Amino acid sequence: PSEATGTPGTPGTPGTRGRRIPLFGEALGYLGGMLVAIAGGLLLAEHWDRLRYGAKLALVALLAVVLFSAGASLRNVLEPAAQRLVGFSWALTVGAVAWLVGLVGGRDGWALEEAPQALLVSAVAAILAAVLWAWHVRWQQHAVTFVAVTAVLVSLLSLPSHPPDPFFYGVAVAALSVVWVLLGEARLLQPPIVARWVGLLGLLAGLRVMPSEGYVGQGLVIGMVAALVLLGLGVLAELPLLLGFGSVGVFLFVPQAVFHFFGDTLGAPVALLLVGLLLIGTALLVVRARPGATREEPG
Repeated sequence: PSEATGTPGTPGTPGTRGRRIPLFGEALGYLGGMLVAIAGGLLLAEHWDRLRYGAKLALVALLAVVLFSAGASLRNVLEPAAQRLVGFSWALTVGAVAWLVGLVGGRDGWALEEAPQALLVSAVAAILAAVLWAWHVRWQQHAVTFVAVTAVLVSLLSLPSHPPDPFFYGVAVAALSVVWVLLGEARLLQPPIVARWVGLLGLLAGLRVMPSEGYVGQGLVIGMVAALVLLGLGVLAELPLLLGFGSVGVFLFVPQAVFHFFGDTLGAPVALLLVGLLLIGTALLVVRARPGATREEPG
């Protein structure tokens, strides 16, 4: 369920000023968890190869159970800090379960090849992340589910004996990201703002992969067009997030495209000039499109 809005002044409910878990205590929880993870990782790195296979499975399974239980114990605490800790704990739970499945499918277990093993790990992680997301609608579970689903898609493309060019990986990730954003805008994915964030990040990642060997020109053109579309939609819908991602896309693709198509005949100054003029033009459109924006009449 989405986060309820608490009545002002009622302790222990989201949206209240009185908080049962102070910010300092929440920060200590995150810091303590990270220190435990780092210490555990150092210990495992030193002794991992000496452990038997069954001991490895037991340790990772125990880690997953502890992380899940920590989140479950706080799930019914209607407190913003507690809910964030649940999201953090269950995001780590998905990682621990993925690690466990990787051990099961690895050389000491089912001895799967790399691509099928990656597909197994990502599929289990995606299913678990989606279940936890449905049970606990928070941005952490949303983001982890998107990452896991993206990993499933990439793993599927890697299954053939001759995987496709990286360009097609980028196309697939970009397409998935656009669909993700649209589903969020349709309120089919919650919270919608998180769908927008993770989808746009995935879109930029996919576009960045497209200019690969053999498809450099096509990838750069697609990247520039996508960046311009984001800028245009940002102006029309007055959405700063789209403007921001569109601007990042311009910085990523326009200078590289200038050097690719024109070589050193124009050079870096011209590339930067083009980027600057494009962004200035976008800024002017944003200012002029604002409701209530009027010109000052000459006196």
